[in-house]
This record gives sequence, structure tokens and C-alpha cells, in this order.
Amino acid sequence: MAAQLAVEYRLVPDDARSEALFLRALTTLDASLGKEHPLTAVVRSRLGHLYQSMGQRGKAEPMLRESLDVIEKALGTDNRW
Repeated sequence: MAAQLAVEYRLVPDDARSEALFLRALTTLDASLGKEHPLTAVVRSRLGHLYQSMGQRGKAEPMLRESLDVIEKALGTDNRW
């Protein structure tokens, strides 16, 4: 899966490849599972963390907020996940 390969490129690090693969994975997951699916939220969160590590906080924050909203809807706001 593209998201798993994106994680590997983060470790190398190859931020450009990682970003491209995360975006590809998000496009696929948004279309197949929907934006409100927890797996989609996890990949969106990982992309947000990549942007954060690249110093692109303007891109990171919306990704992380969207991810948090989905996870809170799925697990509740008092869940420690």
C-alpha cells in the first residue's frame, strides 16, 4: 500500500516521495472508505506529521485537525488513543 511505502520513505528520509505517496494513499482511501473512516484519518495524520517535520505548519495543522475530528467521532473525546 502506498501509505506503508510513504512511511518507509519518511525513515530514509525522502520527504518528496513520502508526501507523494501519502497523497496518493489519501486519494484512494477517501474514494474507497471515505474521509470519515479511521484508517483514512491515520494516513491523514501521518501526512500531517510529515508536513510538521518539514516545517510546513500551514499544511500540517489542517491535516492533524481533520484526523483528530474523525478519531474523536469514532472513539469519543475521552479516549486515550
